[in-house]
Amino acid sequence: MSAELRTIELDPATWLRGEGSGPSYLYRGSDGKSCCLGVACIAFGRTTRSLDGHAEVGDVKPLPRPLVPLRRLVEGTELANTLYMINDRVDKTNDADRVVELNQELGRIGMSFRFALKDEACQ
Repeated sequence: MSAELRTIELDPATWLRGEGSGPSYLYRGSDGKSCCLGVACIAFGRTTRSLDGHAEVGDVKPLPRPLVPLRRLVEGTELANTLYMINDRVDKTNDADRVVELNQELGRIGMSFRFALKDEACQ
């Protein structure tokens, strides 16, 4: 029997995506935005203050327990680049398609959570 997946909402107003990797952070204090993995860290109990200015999951100490497998799987691997690239790439990908791609990668590695756009999670 598999565990139930937790859904983490990505609010388009505060989700930091599509700006390239340079300006992307787990939490960017200047405008209050977080990349998808920053949103996950916050959902699992980290404070925005602890994430401010950090660009990678490996920078978060301690990492929330549900995200520990992610650090082991992604740090220094192509998978990390895939998740960050999907979130950060500058193109015309709409938010719904970006979420689908992120969830495909999270499912592929067996994570216990998935993302949903805020409006989708309320339906």
